[in-house]
Amino acid sequence: PLAATRIAPDHSFSAQIRSALLAGDGEFAGLDEMAARFGITGRTLARDLIREGISYQRIVDDARRTLACEHLQLGRLTPKQIGFLLGYRDVGNFRRAFRRWTGHTVAESAPVTVDKADAGPVADGLQKLVGAVRHPVPGQAVTMLV
Repeated sequence: PLAATRIAPDHSFSAQIRSALLAGDGEFAGLDEMAARFGITGRTLARDLIREGISYQRIVDDARRTLACEHLQLGRLTPKQIGFLLGYRDVGNFRRAFRRWTGHTVAESAPVTVDKADAGPVADGLQKLVGAVRHPVPGQAVTMLV
């Protein structure tokens, strides 16, 4: 399930904005538009968020990062499709933003899929091995047989 289905109840503006962004249809409203939903001005919302220790752009970026990671793990969409869903017109901009958010490339974060019909019994362990190589546990050795 995507993040929108498991948001903890919280009455802070930042939590309400995050919930609205995650539950939305891929539209990421600007500050003024979001403020209007609360019946306040954009300036007032920005001040309230500063009191909470966060900016509106940070909330938007966090929501986009959460959705991007979940879509990548599901493996049903290409990076270009995910970027488009998150409001990026160019996949390159999405890839740069993803690296800034996570410290990893999109390719490092996407699951590796193997067609079991083509790979036979090796397919089950291959995906785990590739994941271990991409994201090794510190202090844990990874052995690859070639």
